[in-house]
Amino acid sequence: SDSVVLCNPQGSQVIDLEKRTFISITTLDAYGQDKKAGIHAHPELEDLWDDHKYTLKWGMAVDMSKCTGCSACTIACQEENNIPVVGRQGMIEGREMHWIRVDRYYKLPDNDTLHHARYSPVSDPMFAEEPYVEMSEYLDDPRVMYMPVMCQHCESAPCETVCPVLATMHSSDGLNQMAYNRCVGTRYCANNCPFKVRRFNWYNYSTDRTQEPLLSRLYPELHLHARYNVAEPLPMGYNPEVTVRSRGVMEKCTFCVQRIRRGKWQAKREGRTTMRDGDVVTACQQSCPANAISFGNLMDAESDVAKLHAHERAVEPLGEIGVGSSVRYMTRVIHGTRVDLEAEAKPYSAHGGHAAGHDAKGGHDAKGHDAKRHDAKGHDAKGGHETTHGGGH
Repeated sequence: SDSVVLCNPQGSQVIDLEKRTFISITTLDAYGQDKKAGIHAHPELEDLWDDHKYTLKWGMAVDMSKCTGCSACTIACQEENNIPVVGRQGMIEGREMHWIRVDRYYKLPDNDTLHHARYSPVSDPMFAEEPYVEMSEYLDDPRVMYMPVMCQHCESAPCETVCPVLATMHSSDGLNQMAYNRCVGTRYCANNCPFKVRRFNWYNYSTDRTQEPLLSRLYPELHLHARYNVAEPLPMGYNPEVTVRSRGVMEKCTFCVQRIRRGKWQAKREGRTTMRDGDVVTACQQSCPANAISFGNLMDAESDVAKLHAHERAVEPLGEIGVGSSVRYMTRVIHGTRVDLEAEAKPYSAHGGHAAGHDAKGGHDAKGHDAKRHDAKGHDAKGGHETTHGGGH
């Protein structure tokens, strides 16, 4: 029988927090001693750009202790914003269209054998042709971490400075906007985006083009696109408040700008000049079963999102490059004595990590039973507690 081709657009999905501090994770004990445990702090950079002046600025916060990686936010965003389905072949070709993705990482254990291999350019398993195979001995029982990533609506957005036709620009309320009828599809913005959250529309997904003989022969995937997006009654599900994009334009998360405008109009009808929590609820926030996403006005110090941005657990993704993301990720705090599940490893400080003083002894798994683990050398070790702080698995 033919082998099944699985599309994996994310790559190896393995993260070494000592080399790539994109996300933050710590234990409950370490967090109790230091509210900033697990966060790799970077020195503040001098900004060459003039600051924007706001009376209203929209922002978002994602609590990684609550996120379970269910992808409900991705599907809700797709339905709310008329995002087409590209199919498996489109995903394999790197033409995915989702405006919000849930990155999944497997935390590498902290042990001497792996560290020696990782710091050698010859034996680093990440450079192997099949990283999963080379790392199999370390990934028997990894710590899994989830991170929803959408357009960060950066204060100093790199995409805005490279667009030759000013199709992407900054709004007065802090949004990174797209003018679809101005975009000519150079894709410079996608190349300059450090978060890789912009999507290029390769086809007229909302149009059935299978009746065109030449195109139908050249691009067999058009038949699937028609079945995924055009077959009745799928067009009846389009959101009339959101533009159905055409071929050749860039698109991305808009913070559900249609809901923002509706909320501002409602506030104006009520005679209010300020926005309150709950006036605008994004599709991803509304659909999240764990309430991991918060959205609101960052200029209101009493709003939930402003308080989360000011919290010690808040982390600005890629803060070292100074783009000024409007999204903050709250450090994931887990129960147990270790971030990784390898109990034979030394404390993080022994290898230059950021969360020191973890006990080498383990606890119980999610069902309360003792869990046996094996380290890279084959020794038995007690496992860690599987329950996450705030969200839970």
